[in-house]
Amino acid sequence: TPKKNWYGMDTLWALFMESEDPELSYQAFEHLGSLLSMEICASLRGQYLELCAENYAKNVNARQSLELIKKILETWPKKARKKPIEQLARKNRLLTVFFDDLVGYKKEEAVKADEEGKDKKKSKKGHDARLSHMDHIKTRLDFLQFFLSYGGLQLSVEQVDILWDSLIVDALVPEEREACFSWLERCSVAKEDSFVFDEGIMQHLFVEKMANMDCRVVTRAGFNLFQRYFLAINEKKDKLKRVPGTHDMYVVTTDIVGGDNLWAIALDANDNDVSRMAITLLNDLHQNVSPESLKPRLGKVREGYVSACMAFLAQEVRKIGREGPNQMSERRVERCIALLKNLVEEFDARAQARVAACLCHS
Repeated sequence: TPKKNWYGMDTLWALFMESEDPELSYQAFEHLGSLLSMEICASLRGQYLELCAENYAKNVNARQSLELIKKILETWPKKARKKPIEQLARKNRLLTVFFDDLVGYKKEEAVKADEEGKDKKKSKKGHDARLSHMDHIKTRLDFLQFFLSYGGLQLSVEQVDILWDSLIVDALVPEEREACFSWLERCSVAKEDSFVFDEGIMQHLFVEKMANMDCRVVTRAGFNLFQRYFLAINEKKDKLKRVPGTHDMYVVTTDIVGGDNLWAIALDANDNDVSRMAITLLNDLHQNVSPESLKPRLGKVREGYVSACMAFLAQEVRKIGREGPNQMSERRVERCIALLKNLVEEFDARAQARVAACLCHS
């Protein structure tokens, strides 16, 4: 069989790697991806995967190399992607390289942001003139989701910490933090072709990271993440139970993991919508009804909940009387009253609904 000549592929690769014209480099990248997706070029995919992995490790056109790796891997059938991904993870240490690159990229962007802050007239050029900072972040998160999902891989505690610290603690823009919150939330739910954290990682994220967030600045995306992990972990520990036949949950003990944080979000979040979301969750958990939740022991749990709210209310009223009005105490008082008002109104509405149901049944 005569040897095939892949005319143009080497040229495209050279333009992709070496062209000083960003537009020309991008066009070469696009054409490489399109050609490698064709069945006639199937025999070249392994070679270009290796080249991209080597470039990524050397930080040469890192983002594009990462994106081309994903494009090439997508040419394999879903069930066949695990083998090449495992090889990249093992031979090329791609996950280790990924997190080293993320840390390096964030440091570089932080320096640029600092320089731009000092020189307002300086042209704001990103890591790649074609892409914004958030495009770079989303490209990396999309790749990580893909790589973990189809490779059947898990992150280590250290890698999760790097992700959290890089994108949430040291976020350069609020959108970066929101994107990571949403990504972490998706990783808590098992779906087809999706990656999900194991129980130990979820526990670490919730207890060591989310529980240390400043509750005053939690956003809606941050609260959605907190709520997802809060419910999953407490249900796993039998501190929350499901109402039979529904997705509703109720509290079976006062010792719930993250309970203090949930109260802090309800009372102190700067975003009123986030506060209302936390109040709704607290009230729902303490008044959802099942045969077990009507037992006297769990009635005591609900009494303790109301007592806790009254204690917060009394504490802030005394503080205002002692020190004079202040915004935080007044807001806490308003939210305690709103919580109790909503609790009573919802209790009445549910009671009326049950009576109406009984009458219809009769």
